[in-house]
Amino acid sequence: MNWYSDINYQGQYLAVWGGAGPCDSAGYNFYPANYWWSNLSSIELEDPACNVMTVWDHPLSNSTTYSSSINYMGSLNDNVGKVHVFHW
Repeated sequence: MNWYSDINYQGQYLAVWGGAGPCDSAGYNFYPANYWWSNLSSIELEDPACNVMTVWDHPLSNSTTYSSSINYMGSLNDNVGKVHVFHW
């Protein structure tokens, strides 16, 4: 997946992937470093195997689940503490 600092997959970006094989129902957890938890505005899923993600705010008190890429994080914009991607 790609993380972007601006909405609509714009701005600075970071390519993020798991290294333990293909995406399955267990998936992968990612905890954005300081810059990204306070600047993450959109997430683009690139691997069709990782087709669902749950995003938590910082400090992990609320979450929202999405079934596709997110062009705008809404209430989680610039406040992401954890991203969990998995195959549904």
